[in-house]
Amino acid sequence: LANAFVDIALIISEHPKMSAEVHWNEEFAWVVSPQFVLQPGKPVPFLAFPESVSHKRAIEVLEAQNIPFRMILTSRDLATHFALCERGRGVMVFPERFVPDSLRIADWLPAIPALSAGIYVRDGFEPPYLSQAVECLATAFKP
Repeated sequence: LANAFVDIALIISEHPKMSAEVHWNEEFAWVVSPQFVLQPGKPVPFLAFPESVSHKRAIEVLEAQNIPFRMILTSRDLATHFALCERGRGVMVFPERFVPDSLRIADWLPAIPALSAGIYVRDGFEPPYLSQAVECLATAFKP
């Protein structure tokens, strides 16, 4: 937004920002394959998404609870995350309300505190359709 490459964005962050046109709390959950079983004494096999605030928060939760984990994947390819998770190879973090039927919430891991989500508009971007664009995005993404 600051560099004027993007005019409107959906941003998830650790702290709410007052400049959001629309904001809400987004709940995240640990998700696994229905067949996934963590072997006793083994670290949680974590599928990480680099520079993701939800994954940063998830790691903070694991570390605060002294739960051993091992990053078995660090990738921005969400399809790879889903493929490995659905095959029972690891645990990933995903917005709770969007967890697909092919996965289940790993409620045996500690809760991940909600993150702030919002729709932000670049300063100075004021087309006549702005309110409709923001409303359309809010309808699509806000719980």
